Amino acid sequence: MSWSLSGVGTPFEICEHLQEQFKGLMGENRDGLLGHNERGTVHLVRELIARELNTCNPERRFFVSAGGGREVLHISIIPRVGGMS
Repeated sequence: MSWSLSGVGTPFEICEHLQEQFKGLMGENRDGLLGHNERGTVHLVRELIARELNTCNPERRFFVSAGGGREVLHISIIPRVGGMS
């Protein structure tokens, strides 16, 4: 199964937004995301994003996206420039 999530805002805003998306991915009844390895990958991605955002300027805005599927994983954390949202 493939999965994806994304968020835009300050590190705090993104972490709150992504937390809800991760809950959906990790939910007990989530079709297809029941395998231990895939659930473990999603958990590690959550930790990696949180760690990286904790090192960033808390007032700066970012775009974060992550996703995965069969043998593929991507994580992007991109600073937003100026007034872009």
